[in-house]
Amino acid sequence: MNFNDNAYIYLRKKILNWEWFTDVNTAHFFIYCLLKANWESGSWKGIDFERGEFIASLETIVNETGLTVQNIRTAIKHLISTQELTTKQHGKYRIFTVVKYDCYQQPNTKPNNEVTRNQQESNTKVTTDNKRNKEKEEKESNKDLINPPLSPLGETGEKAPKKNPLTVAEAQEQINKMIDDSELSAELKIKLKEFVAYKRTIRDGYKSPAHFNSKIKDALTCEKQYGTYATIKCIDDCMGNGYKGVFYSKAYQYAKEKPKESFNVESFLRRFD
Repeated sequence: MNFNDNAYIYLRKKILNWEWFTDVNTAHFFIYCLLKANWESGSWKGIDFERGEFIASLETIVNETGLTVQNIRTAIKHLISTQELTTKQHGKYRIFTVVKYDCYQQPNTKPNNEVTRNQQESNTKVTTDNKRNKEKEEKESNKDLINPPLSPLGETGEKAPKKNPLTVAEAQEQINKMIDDSELSAELKIKLKEFVAYKRTIRDGYKSPAHFNSKIKDALTCEKQYGTYATIKCIDDCMGNGYKGVFYSKAYQYAKEKPKESFNVESFLRRFD
């Protein structure tokens, strides 16, 4: 038989969903058939065979697969029933035909040519990747020569002055201004300022106003999606439980609740007059 040791087959990943894949003997025998099938027609001991066929006896298959005769017969029965395989007897041998063989091997293409082309493509890709990596390394090594790091000393040789970090109180003042300038509702602005003050009481006050932009965006997103009441309820619950952050994921639960009493900003502000 014309069997090329360097040949290969296509084995698609969808075989994992094949009905016989969990049947060890059937799956093993079918893969054996794919590997044994000839990629072109020919003749062996006066017996003609076509592409996708191979000739073997049960004894040969037993020796080459390690399966028993009964295992092989059962596997053949399974594969014939689902039209993956056909067989016909020829004396003491049997001709096996893999149905739709072209799905597992490119039609009219010698495997060795395909392997050679793939190897050439792989070598070309490796060479290209190595060249790119080398260019990248050279670029990185020359970066400091093109753009030398800034000296901590000024033109007069004196150290550049460092910016003093904001105190928690100063940061809170700027954060409150950011809240006032946001698109949040008046009720939610008051509640968010209350949360900022609460953070100071648990010694976890915000020290950088720039990082608070994301907090305002989260509150605004929650308010637009679930409403002011649900958003305020989330903030209240988190403060009540001593959390360091606000978990808006619970807002959908509170959105189903009906507020007992509408929040009046003017009456709330009168308390501080």
